[in-house]
Amino acid sequence: MEINRRGEFSREFLKWLQEKKALKKRSSQDVISHLIRASKFINLFQSELNGEDLVYLLGKNAEFVTLSSGVKSHLRRSIRLFCEFREYFTKANSPKLF
Repeated sequence: MEINRRGEFSREFLKWLQEKKALKKRSSQDVISHLIRASKFINLFQSELNGEDLVYLLGKNAEFVTLSSGVKSHLRRSIRLFCEFREYFTKANSPKLF
């Protein structure tokens, strides 16, 4: 699960947004667009950090602080959704012991 050279997130994330979060295609694409924008401010792949930790780091970024409240809200939401997906993806792909 990563961003490719063109800044695209995995198809699995898009599918998860539509199936598990019941987002329409356009809304799920918007989430990905916001996530790509958020990734310009912080490293989203700090695996030891959860969604709230990443949102906290984002809030400390000087450029982020200058954005409108609506944009900031969209970026925070996209990070939370991404972290929820990351947790779901990790659990779904972990080996089953029993």
